Amino acid sequence: MFDGKHRVGVVQHLMMAEYLAAQRNDEGTVVIWVAKHKLGDKTPATVVLDAATAEFVDRYYLLRRKIANATVDNFFVTNTGHEVNKIFDLLNAAIREKNIRYPGGDLVKVSGGWLRKQLETSAVDHEPAVAGHVAAALQHSEDTARRHYQMDSSTTAIRQHQAVVAVEQSKLMEEFICANLEMFFVGDARTKPPAYEEFRAQLLERHYMETMFPGATLTRNSYSTILERWTMNLADSIAREVVRHCRRERYKAPLGVVQLTHVARDLGCAWWTKNEFTRARLLRRVNSALQQQL
Repeated sequence: MFDGKHRVGVVQHLMMAEYLAAQRNDEGTVVIWVAKHKLGDKTPATVVLDAATAEFVDRYYLLRRKIANATVDNFFVTNTGHEVNKIFDLLNAAIREKNIRYPGGDLVKVSGGWLRKQLETSAVDHEPAVAGHVAAALQHSEDTARRHYQMDSSTTAIRQHQAVVAVEQSKLMEEFICANLEMFFVGDARTKPPAYEEFRAQLLERHYMETMFPGATLTRNSYSTILERWTMNLADSIAREVVRHCRRERYKAPLGVVQLTHVARDLGCAWWTKNEFTRARLLRRVNSALQQQL
């Protein structure tokens, strides 16, 4: 139910009648309108469930309607038939009980804001249309016209949900490429990597990527991150090339940023120094090597 990064009110205040009024398409996708979900927001929130998730919710419904002592008409209730409150407190209690931690050791703490920030930050890199769909799916005020003056349909709700999925899949694809750079880049330190448009076209030719990351899109910022990682993978080789050139041209250590940029340009590899972060790290490696040869 939280796949769409909704506020907790969507789950807490979903009513039985709203579940029964849901629309279902031929693929099994379910769209539910939830009237009460956010204080002061009169526009219903749309919840889109894929077929697999909808099957679990349908199973819960069969159990829910058997609860004879329910005191509320909410879809989700406690074992005693009361409204479910403080959902994230319950989730975090379960996390503490199972001792689920981040790689750094800190205990995971889940909140609605935490879930939405993760998505919103990733959405910034995408085309305005995608970012707009994500904002609309999350009921943000920047899309006032869509929220207050346009009638939502199940088609619109599904499109918004697809935008949310696209942002998440795009981030996963970026991480996969960074972890498997040798699959996507060939050549040595002197081989210029493909331009953004060329690399994007190459990804489209790899049909398995669409299967692994459905709906994913390579943004320019993502490609910059990938190139940064690729450049650092070649850092030692690049440093050796620069040091050889410096020795031939009798450059003296320590080398500065301007000199490093000129050397890269002289070698026909200006792309080495385009990124400020990689440029600084390369400079440290080059100067370290030059100092050792003094």
